[in-house]
Amino acid sequence: MTGPEPWIACLTLRPPSAIGRWPYNIVITSAWTDPTESEVNIRWTREFHDALRPFMADAVYVNYLDDEGPDRVKQAYGKTIYERLVMLKRKYDPTNLFSVNQNIPPAA
Repeated sequence: MTGPEPWIACLTLRPPSAIGRWPYNIVITSAWTDPTESEVNIRWTREFHDALRPFMADAVYVNYLDDEGPDRVKQAYGKTIYERLVMLKRKYDPTNLFSVNQNIPPAA
């Protein structure tokens, strides 16, 4: 299942006139029942995502992230917000108990 979602200008921090088009957030959800098909299904999903990248916003929505690494988490929040979240994590979760999903390590 795929679905383009237009990002409004306030989310991209740029009006469409500044970039010549509306950027899109593309959601690709693939599912299968046979575990032996995992490799081929993951591959086509990633290839499809890469093919659509030129039409996507130059941003990422944190709730759509999967296992894409810490740099994508930083990109989702932006530098200022990410640094604030690290500060809060150091204060309220220094042992990193809450470390599932898009984790922000307290020592980032």
